[in-house]
Amino acid sequence: MLRATLRKCAALTAADLFALNQRSRFASYTQYDDAQALQRSYQCASPAVRLTYEERAAAISDELGRASTVEETFLSAADGDVEE
Repeated sequence: MLRATLRKCAALTAADLFALNQRSRFASYTQYDDAQALQRSYQCASPAVRLTYEERAAAISDELGRASTVEETFLSAADGDVEE
């Protein structure tokens, strides 16, 4: 289950996070249901806003890497317990 979540989240970019944030701000999704419009909106955002989302994307990527490492450690330990 964690692996499936990792695969989905690993593909998130700063623009994807920006799009998710923009979509969550509106009661109606009609304004931000167009992926190209969201991409243009992200490109027009201020450098500070884009940096914020780039930092969030990097933090998520780092956390996913740590979670993957921990999962591998637990799985290898569990495999060792089964073999004994």
